[in-house]
Formats: sequence, structure tokens, C-alpha cells
Amino acid sequence: MVRLCTSVTMVQSNLGTYLADNFKEFLMNYAAVGCTGEDWQWEPFYTKGKGIDPTCENAQDGTRYWG
Repeated sequence: MVRLCTSVTMVQSNLGTYLADNFKEFLMNYAAVGCTGEDWQWEPFYTKGKGIDPTCENAQDGTRYWG
């Protein structure tokens, strides 16, 4: 069983947010930013129109930091 643990406020604030063109792209981008959990954890890697963006500045900084 998979459980999504997030607050109602977070779900409502990101409901309908574009994350990727398809499921494969979503998984690849999500994995590239470290499979963050709840909404507030992936929001720093979100770019409007691109969704979860492993090429954004925050993701690049994290890659340099974590190696």
C-alpha cells in the first residue's frame, strides 16, 4: 500500500499543477531531484511550464553540493 502523507492545504495549493508531459518524464525528473516527498519538498525544483525541473538553479546547486 502506498500512502500519500500531505496536508489538505498543500494538496489544494498544488492541485492541478503541471509536473511533466507524461509519467516517464515525471519519474525521470523526480528521481533527478532526489525523489523528494511532499509538495513543499519539490517546490524549490519547480519551474512554471517545465514542471519538476532537474536543470533549474536549485537542482544544479544541490547536485554540486551533494556530488
